[in-house]
Amino acid sequence: GFLNLDCPAPRRVLYVAAEGGYADYKHDIERISSGLKVPSGGRFALSVWDHKLNDPAARAALLSDIRSFAAEVVVWDSVALLFDLKNENDTDGWALVNDFLLELLHAGLSVLALHHANKTDGITGSLANVRCVDQALVLSKPEDRERDLDVDCTLRYVKARRVDPRYTAPITLRLTNGIGGPGTIGYPRCDDHQDRRRTAAEIWNRPDQPSAEDVAREMGVPVRAVYRYLKAATDLGETTRSLRDYDKKR
Repeated sequence: GFLNLDCPAPRRVLYVAAEGGYADYKHDIERISSGLKVPSGGRFALSVWDHKLNDPAARAALLSDIRSFAAEVVVWDSVALLFDLKNENDTDGWALVNDFLLELLHAGLSVLALHHANKTDGITGSLANVRCVDQALVLSKPEDRERDLDVDCTLRYVKARRVDPRYTAPITLRLTNGIGGPGTIGYPRCDDHQDRRRTAAEIWNRPDQPSAEDVAREMGVPVRAVYRYLKAATDLGETTRSLRDYDKKR
């Protein structure tokens, strides 16, 4: 299995997303699942969570959702947004994360928490306040990569409790625009993203200067997705208007 990790039986997974539109997340997850050839078989549920888990009522509601779906694995995307962590040195905030993790673990659940670290050392500093994490991995990518092209990323352990030392060495994953082979993760529907990026740029560049919300309505996608498409298009030199200047004027 991946990183020599094996799941003895299919598990029921509840994916808790902190922001964005349901359709946008569903599209991304379907694309990844297709590339990895992982069927869900009705064992996967997606919940776009609008509440902050630093609120006791929100945590109780999430526990209710977990019980209703009979989830065995819970994914948090992402920790900072779900718990409204303003900075990575928020000791009290991380203590709450730790306490809720322990509550889920004591209930027999496995938790996969995604965290977009700002620290130069990855998530090492944040982990100091989250003591119940068994394993932590950092995924890093080259800073000079070109978007929509194959890219080699490094995956390494920063915490490996109960992991065979033979399997803790850093590995390279290639995110490839196509079907993946050994050591790769394929995105066979990546061309769809490129088409949406180009469409967003074409609408954005029109003389009537539509807003990001106008582009979203015309394309039928969330505004969050439009920002992602336009940022990619800007990086590739496909836009004639500055997204940063637009944000300043709002």
